[in-house]
Amino acid sequence: MQANEIVKVSIIENKIIELNFLQENITLTVEQVKLGWDYAKEISPTKSLNVLVKTGKWTLLEKDARDYVMNEFKLWPKVAVIVSNFGQKIMGQIIINLTGNKQKIKLFDNETKAIDWLKTN
Repeated sequence: MQANEIVKVSIIENKIIELNFLQENITLTVEQVKLGWDYAKEISPTKSLNVLVKTGKWTLLEKDARDYVMNEFKLWPKVAVIVSNFGQKIMGQIIINLTGNKQKIKLFDNETKAIDWLKTN
C-alpha cells in the first residue's frame, strides 16, 4: 500500500487497484491526481489491472487534472469511479464521453456495485 495525505493506493479483491483520494471539498491539481496514478503504475507497470477510483466528497478536478485523468482512463482495462455528488457525476460523465470508452469506464454511487462490475470480464 502506498499512502500520503492526498491518496491511498492498495490492491483489493486480489486484482483491483483502489485509488482512494482522501481530501474533501477541494479542487485537486494535476500534481495531486498524478501522484495517485503514479502509485497505481508502481503496482501494475503494464497497466493490466482494473482500477477503482474513490473520490473525496465535494472534490472536483482542475482542468489539467481532468485532462490527465482522461488520458489515464484510456490506458487501463476498466475504471470504476465512485462519485458522491451531482457535480462529480456530471464531470465524470463528460470525461467518459470525451474518452469515447463508455464500455470500460463507469460511474457508481455504490462501492459494491463498482467492484462487482470490475470483476466481470
